[in-house]
Amino acid sequence: KKKPNQKRSRGSRELEDRIKMKKKKKANVKQRQRKERLKVYKAQAQTCASLLPYAKDGNANAKACLGHAYHKGRGVRRDIKKAIQFYKEAATDQKNPSIPAMYNLATIYLQKSKSIEDSIRWLKAAASRELKEIEKKDPEIYDAHVQSNFILGTLFEGSPMEELKRKGGTSLVKIDLPKALTYYRRAADLGHGKSCYNLGKLLLTSEDLKIKNKAESALWFLKASEKGIPSASFMLAQMCFRGEGVKKDINEALRHAHDALAQGFSPKAMRPVLAKIHSTLEKSEDTEEKEKQTRLQIIAVQQRLEELKALQEVMEDDQAVSVYKVSPEFRFSIRSEPTEDPKKVTGHN
Repeated sequence: KKKPNQKRSRGSRELEDRIKMKKKKKANVKQRQRKERLKVYKAQAQTCASLLPYAKDGNANAKACLGHAYHKGRGVRRDIKKAIQFYKEAATDQKNPSIPAMYNLATIYLQKSKSIEDSIRWLKAAASRELKEIEKKDPEIYDAHVQSNFILGTLFEGSPMEELKRKGGTSLVKIDLPKALTYYRRAADLGHGKSCYNLGKLLLTSEDLKIKNKAESALWFLKASEKGIPSASFMLAQMCFRGEGVKKDINEALRHAHDALAQGFSPKAMRPVLAKIHSTLEKSEDTEEKEKQTRLQIIAVQQRLEELKALQEVMEDDQAVSVYKVSPEFRFSIRSEPTEDPKKVTGHN
């Protein structure tokens, strides 16, 4: 016989209701996000439509914005060919060539291994531009300029880009360390954190004696650390611990190690370095304690010697006084007893 259906307990009904509510909330969130994306897309489409007349009139900034829209598919359907067309027109404008257009054009060519020469040409064009003060304050222009210098430095150093690492690629250009140093220095002078770190690392690890400079390397690592680069703080900790390029200072090494951890450096990779630092600190504390005890013992011995010297001087003074009071006939020996009463001879009572 079949058993009758048992009624659900109150707890199971509440659990099912909670699950339904969660699913409903997730669906509502997704629907809201979809509506917001659609709203943003429509606003971007209106912006693109308003930029078209300016682009036709030859405005380089409008062309660069339209190129970016077609490149990323914002407000229009994604179209790389149209993006390249608008970018080229903006980058080759005679009155006001667009640095962001040069950089974005280079990134498109960089993804195609066959177009690496075109990519380097546009990166050099963006990197060689001298920024005006007003352009340095524009984040889009500033980022395009420093990123162009950084990528060129990375390529000439022989390190593949992140995109190429994911594809298993290697260096695409001939290694030229002096050129890499120049491009890194340009970006680092403008405060680019990754360039500061790469410049410091190149100065530290280069086998070329004309490039190698450990003291300058430490300065660039310090600037990169101030920009929040955890690897730079890690390198500073090691340099302070070994006294490489800087004065050996265990406490400074510990401080930089803690900074690296706070900035997100891997605790697992930091553990051996911290162990060495703490071990050295403990040994130095023991040594300092021994030296302190030795110094105290030396001071105690010196004080005792001074006391003995003072006592000896007092004794010599007393002896001189007693000799002075005795008449010449009885000065031949302090220890010998006088043959006459000294009082009668000297006249002292």
